Order: sequence, then structure tokens, then C-alpha cells
Amino acid sequence: TLTKQHAAKAWINLNGSGTIAIRDSFNISSAADDGTGQYTANLSTNMSDANYAMSIGGQDGAGGAFIVGKSSGTYTASANQVCCRSGSSFFDTPFISVTFNGDLA
Repeated sequence: TLTKQHAAKAWINLNGSGTIAIRDSFNISSAADDGTGQYTANLSTNMSDANYAMSIGGQDGAGGAFIVGKSSGTYTASANQVCCRSGSSFFDTPFISVTFNGDLA
């Protein structure tokens, strides 16, 4: 029912520290820990292609400055990898949120 509406097609609120855990999500089948500060969100229903938009946010729990963004890994219609880093150092974060916008397959 969301195929042509301009609502988010998927989102995830993830605890990325220790054993990762999905706090809440929509249209996300699972999340993977790909290494320190790197996570993959797997979609339940694919996007129409890999040309969708993502919004990514996070917090390190200590108020420190860091970058949350797209990693060089998976970026497909069915999954996307995001990362958390400060400078060139990746680190796990307790709060990361990703929203997927575009058309569903």
C-alpha cells in the first residue's frame, strides 16, 4: 500500500553495541554486524532498484562527534550497509537509525 506514496518504505532503530539488537523497525527482516562500526540492514520487501535515498543518524552515547554514513559495502535493492566512524576509526554505537525512501519493487 506504500508503493506510490511518499512515506518511508523502511526504517530501523538499532543498538549497535555488543550483540546488536533491533529496537524497532518497519520493512526490515534482519540486521547484521559486519565488524566494528559497520552494520547491514536487510529489507523484507526490496526497493525497486539501488537508487533510493537513505537518511542515517546516530549517537555515540558520550556526546562525541562522529560520522554516520554509507559504507563501501552492500548497497543493493535488498540491503544497505552503514558505518559509524570518527576520522578513520570505526566504532560501535548504541544508537543508529536508518530510513529508506524510494519506490518498492
